[in-house]
Amino acid sequence: MSHTTVRQWLNILEASYLIFFLQLFHQSFNKRLIKIPMLYFHDTGLACILLGLEKEIQLETHYPKGALFENLIVLEIFKRRLNQGLPPNLYLGLIERNIR
Repeated sequence: MSHTTVRQWLNILEASYLIFFLQLFHQSFNKRLIKIPMLYFHDTGLACILLGLEKEIQLETHYPKGALFENLIVLEIFKRRLNQGLPPNLYLGLIERNIR
Protein backbone atom coordinates (compact mmCIF):
# COMPACT_ATOMS: atom_id res chain seq x y z
CA MET A 1 0.00 0.00 0.00
CA SER A 2 1.44 3.38 -0.91
CA HIS A 3 1.91 6.11 1.67
CA THR A 4 -0.48 8.39 -0.23
CA THR A 5 -3.26 5.80 0.05
CA VAL A 6 -2.64 5.43 3.78
CA ARG A 7 -2.63 9.21 4.21
CA GLN A 8 -5.95 9.49 2.32
CA TRP A 9 -7.57 6.84 4.52
CA LEU A 10 -6.26 8.52 7.66
CA ASN A 11 -7.68 11.83 6.44
CA ILE A 12 -11.08 10.16 5.93
CA LEU A 13 -10.97 8.66 9.45
CA GLU A 14 -10.00 12.04 10.90
CA ALA A 15 -12.75 13.86 8.98
CA SER A 16 -15.24 11.26 10.28
CA TYR A 17 -14.15 11.99 13.89
CA LEU A 18 -12.97 8.43 14.44
CA ILE A 19 -9.34 9.39 15.06
CA PHE A 20 -7.36 12.52 15.83
CA PHE A 21 -3.67 13.39 15.83
CA LEU A 22 -1.66 15.10 18.54
CA GLN A 23 1.50 16.90 17.58
CA LEU A 24 4.57 16.50 19.76
CA PHE A 25 5.58 19.69 21.55
CA HIS A 26 8.98 21.23 20.86
CA GLN A 27 10.19 24.76 21.41
CA SER A 28 11.52 24.79 17.85
CA PHE A 29 8.78 25.00 15.21
CA ASN A 30 11.01 23.16 12.71
CA LYS A 31 11.23 20.12 15.01
CA ARG A 32 7.43 20.08 15.26
CA LEU A 33 7.24 19.76 11.50
CA ILE A 34 9.68 16.84 11.46
CA LYS A 35 8.23 14.78 14.32
CA ILE A 36 5.43 12.32 13.57
CA PRO A 37 2.12 13.09 15.35
CA MET A 38 0.51 10.50 17.63
CA LEU A 39 -2.76 8.88 16.53
CA TYR A 40 -5.63 8.57 19.02
CA PHE A 41 -9.18 7.26 18.76
CA HIS A 42 -12.21 9.36 19.71
CA ASP A 43 -13.83 6.15 20.99
CA THR A 44 -11.67 3.76 23.02
CA GLY A 45 -14.42 1.14 22.79
CA LEU A 46 -14.00 1.10 19.03
CA ALA A 47 -10.24 0.73 19.46
CA CYS A 48 -10.83 -2.27 21.73
CA ILE A 49 -13.17 -3.93 19.24
CA LEU A 50 -10.65 -3.40 16.44
CA LEU A 51 -8.03 -5.11 18.63
CA GLY A 52 -10.37 -8.05 19.23
CA LEU A 53 -11.03 -7.24 22.88
CA GLU A 54 -14.61 -8.21 23.63
CA LYS A 55 -14.46 -8.84 27.38
CA GLU A 56 -12.97 -6.83 30.20
CA ILE A 57 -10.82 -9.74 31.35
CA GLN A 58 -9.00 -9.79 28.00
CA LEU A 59 -7.67 -6.29 28.59
CA GLU A 60 -5.71 -7.36 31.68
CA THR A 61 -3.21 -9.38 29.65
CA HIS A 62 -3.35 -7.65 26.27
CA TYR A 63 -0.20 -5.84 25.14
CA PRO A 64 -1.70 -2.39 24.26
CA LYS A 65 -3.50 -1.85 27.58
CA GLY A 66 -1.12 1.03 28.40
CA ALA A 67 -1.72 2.66 25.02
CA LEU A 68 -5.50 2.31 25.45
CA PHE A 69 -5.29 3.92 28.89
CA GLU A 70 -3.17 6.76 27.47
CA ASN A 71 -5.77 7.20 24.70
CA LEU A 72 -8.51 7.42 27.33
CA ILE A 73 -6.67 10.07 29.36
CA VAL A 74 -5.82 12.20 26.31
CA LEU A 75 -9.41 11.92 25.11
CA GLU A 76 -10.78 13.07 28.49
CA ILE A 77 -8.46 16.11 28.49
CA PHE A 78 -9.53 16.83 24.90
CA LYS A 79 -13.24 16.62 25.82
CA ARG A 80 -12.75 18.73 28.94
CA ARG A 81 -11.20 21.56 26.91
CA LEU A 82 -14.06 21.40 24.40
CA ASN A 83 -16.68 21.48 27.18
CA GLN A 84 -14.98 24.53 28.71
CA GLY A 85 -15.25 26.32 25.36
CA LEU A 86 -11.50 26.20 24.79
CA PRO A 87 -9.91 25.13 21.51
CA PRO A 88 -8.54 21.58 21.68
CA ASN A 89 -5.04 22.74 20.77
CA LEU A 90 -3.16 20.09 22.69
CA TYR A 91 0.44 18.99 22.31
CA LEU A 92 1.64 15.66 23.64
CA GLY A 93 4.60 17.02 25.61
CA LEU A 94 2.42 19.56 27.40
CA ILE A 95 -0.08 16.90 28.49
CA GLU A 96 2.71 14.76 29.97
CA ARG A 97 4.06 17.74 31.93
CA ASN A 98 0.64 18.60 33.37
CA ILE A 99 -0.09 15.01 34.46
CA ARG A 100 3.15 14.69 36.45
